[in-house]
Amino acid sequence: MLKGLIPVLLTPMKKNFILDEDGMFNLINYLIDSKVGGLWALGSASEEINIGMKQKVQAARLIGEINNQRIPVIMGTGAVSYSDHMNFLDQVSDIKFDGIHVLPFDLKMGKSRTINLYEKIADESPYPVWMYHNPKRGRAFELDTIKHLSEHSNIGGIKIGGYNLSELTRCFMLKNDNFDVVAAGSGQVYQMMCMGAEAHTTSEGSILPKLFQKIIDLYNEGKHEASWSLQQKWILLNAQIPRTDNGEHSAEEKYMLSLLNICEEWVNPNYVTLDKVTKETVLRIFNEMQKL
Repeated sequence: MLKGLIPVLLTPMKKNFILDEDGMFNLINYLIDSKVGGLWALGSASEEINIGMKQKVQAARLIGEINNQRIPVIMGTGAVSYSDHMNFLDQVSDIKFDGIHVLPFDLKMGKSRTINLYEKIADESPYPVWMYHNPKRGRAFELDTIKHLSEHSNIGGIKIGGYNLSELTRCFMLKNDNFDVVAAGSGQVYQMMCMGAEAHTTSEGSILPKLFQKIIDLYNEGKHEASWSLQQKWILLNAQIPRTDNGEHSAEEKYMLSLLNICEEWVNPNYVTLDKVTKETVLRIFNEMQKL
């Protein structure tokens, strides 16, 4: 069962779009030194569907080797077809991970097909399988689908995103000793803790891990007003960051990591990087974020 802050691990790259191995080494050790509770690797903010299978396998193996089982890692397959999921697993199965996460990318999938995909992968996977509920990127899960799949012996949990309070609440009610439910989104760490989350994922956790861990720690210490106050300050500052049309905030977040001398600012070739004016704005706001 995951606890605390689980950063969505960004994928450092070089200017020519190859994997930045030194940047990955710096980033993982930075997060471990910051006492995070684990890593959600090759997720949406990790650019997983925008990099090829060869790079995904290379990244997964590198993450496993650098981490060396120091903290839990839930690794994404970043695939669509069953055969691609299994091809990825075949190439990384000798690396120790604590689970794999699968996002159903085909929005036309019905319930029975969704269940069939997860059960087939879970039947064959050497790792516990995690559902990944991200309505902005893939097919949303109905509550009865989550409940059905939670009973499979090799399905370990779900990462639940989105902003539907009723939906989120009912999903957290499914959490038990054999099925984990973790939350998502940097703007709702406090709110998710109130609903029973014990672990929270966010890509911004790759940049300012101690800030989000502080929100969690304050809540767990019973200092709810202080936790909520810090959450609100983050929301207001984060809303001022100018955004690209990439669909994910990888360019903005990698630029901030470059300011910390952890990795370079480059993203996959489908994304754009920040222009000079945007960088100046991000730098100003990032300096304020570091003071929280």
